Amino acid sequence: MGIRSSDRRLGTRRVPTQLLEAGLAFTVAGGTLSILLSRNSAEVTGGLLCVAALSGYTLCRQGLLRFRAEGRSTSVGSRVTGFVAGVVLLTAAVVLVFG
Repeated sequence: MGIRSSDRRLGTRRVPTQLLEAGLAFTVAGGTLSILLSRNSAEVTGGLLCVAALSGYTLCRQGLLRFRAEGRSTSVGSRVTGFVAGVVLLTAAVVLVFG
């Protein structure tokens, strides 16, 4: 996947990360809304669904950042952020499913 893009010096093929991130945000918001509407509001307490949605978005966004043309200043930060977001997402999902 890619689009033809230019930075006014060199035309090259790039992954449209901003569009992919917008699609990711739309998907996470739609999934969160569908879960919220399908369950009793009293069951989803303390903003746990919001925490799960934000951690899922953060986890997926860390994967998308690898495709950006700009380099990252650290390689450890993205791994730590992804790991923490994954742990939070897994914990929130377990609590939401099993109560």
